[in-house]
Amino acid sequence: MTKRTLAFMAYSTLLAVVAIGFYTLGAAAGLRSQTQLEAFRAPENPMAQDIEAVQARADSALAEIRTLYQGVSVLASYYAHREHGRLTASGERFDMHRMTAASRTLAFGTIVILENRDNGRLAVCRINDRGPFVAGRSIDVSLGVARELGMERSGLATVRMWALRIPTGEMAQGRASEGD
Repeated sequence: MTKRTLAFMAYSTLLAVVAIGFYTLGAAAGLRSQTQLEAFRAPENPMAQDIEAVQARADSALAEIRTLYQGVSVLASYYAHREHGRLTASGERFDMHRMTAASRTLAFGTIVILENRDNGRLAVCRINDRGPFVAGRSIDVSLGVARELGMERSGLATVRMWALRIPTGEMAQGRASEGD
């Protein structure tokens, strides 16, 4: 995957979320015709101002998405049973079946896309812990991610990594909630 493809995927996802929001707001207001929609979007309508605020926030969030790593090859390992249920460095409980990972340098909440160089399988995960603490390894993934990448049996894999920093409120500040 190229940087352009990843950016397109992130942008498309954000546009889909905004479109669903607009559709939901329109459906909630019972809008059926173009005339009703125009009346709904009139400047004096307080809900129209809310839509503009949501759109402005979406544009701002999209501008803040940054690609940190662009297809860098790194050595990945996975951790599972021994740590299952324990608290991670971010404060949330580690669930070996969730799509999470540990990194020494990436901020909590960073979205990481990994591609196994041997088989081409992809996985998307979120950084919620610190590690690995073994020389030469750059990322520790959960069992769920390891299964997606097809590295459960070997335990190690060379992966290409794209890291997207997406601000997510509390997670960006290192405080995670229990429910993912």
